[in-house]
Amino acid sequence: KCHRLDDRRALTAALFQLDVANVNTTDPLDPARLVQTGAQRNRGFELGLNGNLTPRWSIYAGYAYLDAEIRSTTEDAPAGAKVGLVPENQFSLWSRHALTEHWGIGGGWVSQSRVYTSYDNDVVLPGYTRFDAMAYYKQGRYRVSLNVENLFDVHYYATANGDNQIMPGAPRSVDLSFAIDF
Repeated sequence: KCHRLDDRRALTAALFQLDVANVNTTDPLDPARLVQTGAQRNRGFELGLNGNLTPRWSIYAGYAYLDAEIRSTTEDAPAGAKVGLVPENQFSLWSRHALTEHWGIGGGWVSQSRVYTSYDNDVVLPGYTRFDAMAYYKQGRYRVSLNVENLFDVHYYATANGDNQIMPGAPRSVDLSFAIDF
């Protein structure tokens, strides 16, 4: 459901339950092998706010609560186990402010709670929060942007492929870009 707060802002909300059957997933100890984890259920809700707080200040915020679990026992997966790589809580916030007609800045963060690497719930990736920032200059159709992802160079684990192949998140990265609006 989307509710316009006024001409400049919108609030969105979703309440859901997703049931799926006969799910195949990667074996936690052998990423080359698929196993049957049976029926899964994901219940939760999402909230979002986006739009302009002032003519020069915009915001984009979102929160999601997810409860994903295996609903039926199979040879490989027990009922009640949490589905791998699904955080219970996710949050994101991004805000941008036009300082002048030409210059602007922005920043925000993404955050998520811990996750299991797979349905066996043996290995946990810790939750994390990562901050990003940007500055830009625009003149007519031209725009130069400087973006910094993972501003504070936080060490975190972004994802995994089973219990053994755990991928770290990207370290601090800086990107300078030039764009032309057509």
